[in-house]
Amino acid sequence: MKTTLFLIVLVFLTAAAGAASARRAGDIDTSFGDNGRIVFLPENSTGGGGRRTLPAPDGKIYIFGSTGFSGNRGRGTIIRLDENGEFDPSFAGNGVLLAELPDLQQSSFYSGIFQPDGKIITVGGGTFGNWVYALVCRFYQDGTLDKSFGTNGYTLFSTGYANYNYLIGAALQSDGKIVVGGSIDQRIAAVRFTADGHLDTTFGTNGYRKIESQFTGDGYDMKVAPDDAIFIGGTLGLVGGNANYADFGIAKLTPDGDFDPSFNETGIKQIDVTPDTDYDAEILQSIEFLPEGKLLLLGRVGATTLDAVVMKLMPDGKFDTAFADNGIKFVDYLGLNNNPVDMEIQADGKIVIASLAQTADFITQRLLPDGEFDLEFGTGGSVLTDMGGRDVPVSVTLWNGKILVTGSALGTNGKRRHFGLVRLHGADVESGPLRGRLINLLGRGIPDGSVSITREGAGSAVTVSTDPQGNFELPDAVHGARYTLRASAPRCWFQEETVSVDFPQTDPVRIKANCFRTIK
Repeated sequence: MKTTLFLIVLVFLTAAAGAASARRAGDIDTSFGDNGRIVFLPENSTGGGGRRTLPAPDGKIYIFGSTGFSGNRGRGTIIRLDENGEFDPSFAGNGVLLAELPDLQQSSFYSGIFQPDGKIITVGGGTFGNWVYALVCRFYQDGTLDKSFGTNGYTLFSTGYANYNYLIGAALQSDGKIVVGGSIDQRIAAVRFTADGHLDTTFGTNGYRKIESQFTGDGYDMKVAPDDAIFIGGTLGLVGGNANYADFGIAKLTPDGDFDPSFNETGIKQIDVTPDTDYDAEILQSIEFLPEGKLLLLGRVGATTLDAVVMKLMPDGKFDTAFADNGIKFVDYLGLNNNPVDMEIQADGKIVIASLAQTADFITQRLLPDGEFDLEFGTGGSVLTDMGGRDVPVSVTLWNGKILVTGSALGTNGKRRHFGLVRLHGADVESGPLRGRLINLLGRGIPDGSVSITREGAGSAVTVSTDPQGNFELPDAVHGARYTLRASAPRCWFQEETVSVDFPQTDPVRIKANCFRTIK
């Protein structure tokens, strides 16, 4: 005969036990991916790398880039991760989309945006025969190509020149039209498409606007301001395309693609920060908006040694002389080559810069709003991250108090280039272990229980198991955060599905459950 005994199970939680520790701004967020990093390459590929990371409104993280395959069959690539850095199998089957686009031999995705309905717009470049086209695609949220967009899900664009056609940025104007920017015919340019992917010929001249001058140029950034004005920037070279000498170039366009004369009188500004330097290729990499219509620009300068330079402009294009040294701040790193690639502005006005170090590592640097190094960030304002080989950052993204730096990792000593992403803390955080124990009514620990723990506002849950005495621990709980706990154990029914606790918490938290034990 079998008798069933009825027991009540308690969860006894001590959230404040254990010493607190401090995580400083610039420290690697070890709760993300593999100890703070994602280093990944699709199977059977010859190499790959990320260009930009974009968090979605639902907390998913998208990495845009490209993956190579033998026979020059490059594929535009989108990787979707959960908030904790795990690949999301609900996207493209395994979290990795390798775009198969009809009529294109190769494709690359440089960036992306989300439309209000959640569809994903990607921009980059594609090749067909000897032609290189600017490329715009649209995908559904599951990674399926949206064939109602453009022609069969994508649009190719050029103005009759075979090379130097690629797009590096995209944005939506207030009416839903898609503005993209990059290089068209080796000129800094912007192009506009309708919301369904067709060229909008009411924009500029026949749908596009290039910086037409005696200078060749390449576009490196494009941003749309809150009033729908468009800024495009990059590098302007000398006649003949002398790669050893170039200046910064930036233009302001009206919402419909005309040059805006309120900016530097012509709508175009060319900047030579070091006019007395020979063989100095100055490249404008990033444009960011500041309050009151001001602009912050990031660029690369230097002949024998490369450095970052940050420039602050007034709305009319003149330098803001109150910033740094008459509007210009040179950002060095230990006297070594420091090749900047991207910049973001925090809500508090601090400036985050991603660069390639001479040591072939990621550098992340942070400046105060006045241009001085933020000495509370990393070491003297700089953080060096080794991703495992020759590491090349391409962009930086701020999200939910974190800093995400994206590019490629490895790629040397016979190793193939991989996608590389690191997540850093954007602010000082005090933390400590959140500990607890599952016990039955007799005070005995439950060795085969588990607790799912979710931090409010931070997304994915972390599940921890109990040890033989029923103890469990979340080692890095954040002070001031609220956590939701869901306990489970075999043959137990918990009367309260979840329990919330503000960390640190000194009072014990009990969760009652009905548990059954079978006795012969």
